[in-house]
Amino acid sequence: QNKPLSCILMNIDHLESINNRYGYFMGNRVLIEVARCIQKHIKSSDIISRFGAGEFLIVLPEIDKEELNRVTGLLTNEAEKCVVKDEEKNMKINFRITVGSSSITATTKSITDLIEQASKALYTAKAVKKT
Repeated sequence: QNKPLSCILMNIDHLESINNRYGYFMGNRVLIEVARCIQKHIKSSDIISRFGAGEFLIVLPEIDKEELNRVTGLLTNEAEKCVVKDEEKNMKINFRITVGSSSITATTKSITDLIEQASKALYTAKAVKKT
């Protein structure tokens, strides 16, 4: 039907380190908090799913490339504002997010292609962060 479709792959940087340092319970709280932050800022027609160990896939129907850039920036900023607190141990965990996104183009043949494009963008962004 030639309607726009986009997706975002969002990765919680160093989740394994969070798990190792604070325990899996706190790592799970980070995952839950990021999911809550994302959910607050997407439309009811959007789909969010845990996609990997520290990754979320967000599918955005009827969002074109221009709008995708705005949404990606918003979600990244909002997710990075989230803080997980453990009042009992007097600690808080801040975390960083890396994202990759893609929109359907003339060469996109399937949703798998769309996700693979977002995955490549994510790993490119991770490589840039390391330099």
